[in-house]
Amino acid sequence: MTPNSPSSVNNDSKKTLLLTALLGSLPLSVGMRLRERLYRSLFGALGEGVRIHPRVELIGLRHIFLGDRVQLWRNVALSCWTGGSRIEIADDVVMDRGIYLQGVGGQIEIGARSYIGPYVCMSGPGNVRIGADCLIASHSTLYANNHVFSDPDKPINQQSLRFSGIEVGDDCWLGSGVRVM
Repeated sequence: MTPNSPSSVNNDSKKTLLLTALLGSLPLSVGMRLRERLYRSLFGALGEGVRIHPRVELIGLRHIFLGDRVQLWRNVALSCWTGGSRIEIADDVVMDRGIYLQGVGGQIEIGARSYIGPYVCMSGPGNVRIGADCLIASHSTLYANNHVFSDPDKPINQQSLRFSGIEVGDDCWLGSGVRVM
């Protein structure tokens, strides 16, 4: 079984779902401490003081790397279900509720001390890099791919995708509802 094969990812998902089901209803501080201890053996890396709230969805844990004091609020989803996917979140990053990050064969990196607002989506398969000390406001989307629609006689879903990376430098602010492709 390869590290990011469907069966490996499926096993990680089952372990995560089991842990969340068993520990999700425990009072917040007790549940968070227990989840942190048990998750430590499943993640690619898990820093000190990480707070993983209930109802966080994690897929492909071996390819997810969290720095110190990272906060994942309710309904955050981090997904590395395809080969080559990787998510790295540096120290002191706060990920507010409802955020969706999906590697899709690319890498997503979020720099230290950045804040990602509610309901932000980031996805590959191109790479996405957010620098340190950034603010990404609610409902923003960053997709490192785009549809090719050069042939008007061919349905859009049968045309290819173009992959390109996205890089947001240090100390940047993306306001609410910004779209980056």
